[in-house]
Amino acid sequence: MQKKILTVIVTSYNYEKYIKENLDALTNQTCKDFDIIVIDDGSSDNSVNIIKKYLKRHKNIKFLQHENGVNKGLCKTTLVALEHVDTEYVAFCESDDYWDIDHVKNLLSFIKKHPEANMIFNKLEVKNYSSNPEYDSYTNSTNISLAKLSGTNIFKLMTSNYMPTFSSACIKTSELKKCDFNSFYPQYLDFWLWRQLCLKNKIFFVDNSISYWRKHNESYDMKDNIKDTKSFLIASNNIILKNLNVSFITNLKLNLFRFILCKKLFIKRQIKFIIKYYS
Repeated sequence: MQKKILTVIVTSYNYEKYIKENLDALTNQTCKDFDIIVIDDGSSDNSVNIIKKYLKRHKNIKFLQHENGVNKGLCKTTLVALEHVDTEYVAFCESDDYWDIDHVKNLLSFIKKHPEANMIFNKLEVKNYSSNPEYDSYTNSTNISLAKLSGTNIFKLMTSNYMPTFSSACIKTSELKKCDFNSFYPQYLDFWLWRQLCLKNKIFFVDNSISYWRKHNESYDMKDNIKDTKSFLIASNNIILKNLNVSFITNLKLNLFRFILCKKLFIKRQIKFIIKYYS
């Protein structure tokens, strides 16, 4: 039997009203040739009982919990799950999101045609139940931008997050395991990782795989609104600099560290900062 090349990680925390739709979408994919790792981060609701029902029916699901069912947060939880991935690629579907039924089939077809792709993102459709109406236009804008930028390196543009959810990401496992997971803000873990990966990798976009991104007022980033974007970018720059050679550091000083920050969609008022060149 040919070895599977894709594992999907689902991080679960107190989303009992969404996790069933998530797992139904994954287990009903038209292509079954992938593994699923569901890891629960100390849920206090009925999430674990719901997840365990799927284990009896689907052999491609592995279920993980922290010792004693404690809560360790998104960063550590994602890293623990990643340690159990032994496939070439790893994708994510957050437990309050779900995928189109042909998502995996189209994604694996894209990977076969583009073996050079280390970072793959797919089309997003937002299911907006939040108090922020701008997610709809934001999602449309990111889809258009990523389609145009597919096959290029976008590190210079990564002062804002063009890939706003884990649920649209598929990454070469070996590349992701090189990253630092100690995000300055846990809510920005995805942005933290993408900035590191975009430094040396091109992004690719597949528009016939669709992730349904559910935005609601209980979402992680809605409950913990972050305003100190400048500190986040400086912290991630320091991590990135540690992994660069001297010649590339010089290039960054000259070209990449003039950031104009606009987080209009996540912050009530527009914030603009200009970060001076590193000396």
